[in-house]
Amino acid sequence: RFAIPDNGADADVLSRAEGEGMFFAGDWVVGEGRVHEALANGLDAGERIGERLD
Repeated sequence: RFAIPDNGADADVLSRAEGEGMFFAGDWVVGEGRVHEALANGLDAGERIGERLD
């Protein structure tokens, strides 16, 4: 119960990090402690990484 995120990560900070090549994924990014949210967020991050490598 203490590991469940209360809110999502700051989208502006995450966007700036992606500009530097750092990508983050997980339920804490979304702000909801659910496996399907973490998976979907990880898949989205993977797609953005792939696009950057093209």
